[in-house]
Amino acid sequence: MKKKLDDKSILALFLEIFSALRDITEEEVICERFLERIGYHFNIQKAAIFLKDLKFDDMIFVSGIGVNKKSIGISKFSVFHQGIHPIISQNISVKFDFVDSKDVDDFPFLDGTGKAIILPIMSEKRPLGFAFFGRSGINSEIFSDYEENIFSSLLQFLAPIIDLQMTYKELSTSQSKLIEALENLKNFEKIKNSFLYNITHELKTPLVTIVGYSEMLHTKDMGELNQIQMKGVETILKNSSHLLRMIDDLLTFVNLSDKISNLEIKQVNVVEIVKDTIKKFEDSESPIILDSDYKEILIIADQYLISKAIEHLLENAIKFNRNNMPITISLKIDESGNYVLVSVIDNGIGMSFETFKYALENFIQESNDLNRSYGGIGFGLPFVYKIISIHNYEMIFESEKNKGTRIGFKAPVLSFK
Repeated sequence: MKKKLDDKSILALFLEIFSALRDITEEEVICERFLERIGYHFNIQKAAIFLKDLKFDDMIFVSGIGVNKKSIGISKFSVFHQGIHPIISQNISVKFDFVDSKDVDDFPFLDGTGKAIILPIMSEKRPLGFAFFGRSGINSEIFSDYEENIFSSLLQFLAPIIDLQMTYKELSTSQSKLIEALENLKNFEKIKNSFLYNITHELKTPLVTIVGYSEMLHTKDMGELNQIQMKGVETILKNSSHLLRMIDDLLTFVNLSDKISNLEIKQVNVVEIVKDTIKKFEDSESPIILDSDYKEILIIADQYLISKAIEHLLENAIKFNRNNMPITISLKIDESGNYVLVSVIDNGIGMSFETFKYALENFIQESNDLNRSYGGIGFGLPFVYKIISIHNYEMIFESEKNKGTRIGFKAPVLSFK
């Protein structure tokens, strides 16, 4: 050591190191500046800092002073090496009054060093690595306890700075992985949608032919049918038409992501949309009642999508309704006069809020038993939810088990009369 530092000099050294490290954002540069100041004030010919690898249990050489390629012959050092593991795990130091060949075998970076000391770098949360300080020559000065205390204190000062940078790097690595995972998820979503789009098109092509010929048979364009044959044709036509509607809806569902950027937003009368939708269910065994005091309620929406949302709400209500009881579709203006509440009310089996949230997931129904009892592929509610979300409307849900469900949406109103 050049000269034993007094308390004032030690404080000045800390301030000097702090000033040198301020605003530096790379741990390699931090360690380099740190060792520069240590080497300046103490009789040290060699020094190096190894920090823990972010991925593996290795120490990576970060920075050094007075170190040539021959004397530092390694870039990695196993954390669980017999000599290193106790130093960083138990927060202990190792002092070498004389470095022999056995020490160099255990710690290759000590090559060419006469006296040395190895100290851990520890933050409050974890071990970060270790530093070694060395003096050349057999007759060089032994590191004193005083110097060890100074070095340990300085490393304690350095540790949180390094820890912050290492944490930042870990977070950056995690962020990169999350971004990569998100991109993979997007690609998977594209592949899934592409598969659904292609498969539904393949299903739709022959189904259109089946529906077409069934209609021709039903209208007797291909000749007379007896009563039994006509009943069979009606069954084929009913079910194939239903399947065709489901495929069309599935195609719309798959293309909703693209639809977001191509919304046909305009001023529409939700009363007329509801009336037109009800007409599609004229053959329903459950009568559908419109409860509205208004002839016109104007909102901003994509008319096609809102019509589809209401249609699916009615289909769900019919599916889960009991004893063909009436289904009500209600159009009410809230007390503020700023919003319309569009609700479909059934007398069906009802569901809990937890089941409702679960049912909003794509292609999922409450249970296998429910799926077998009521059929369908379970994308009605997710379909409606996506449409409502696209419009930034609020979802309405009220239900009581075995008594019925009220479900719909709340939308801003332009005007009503």
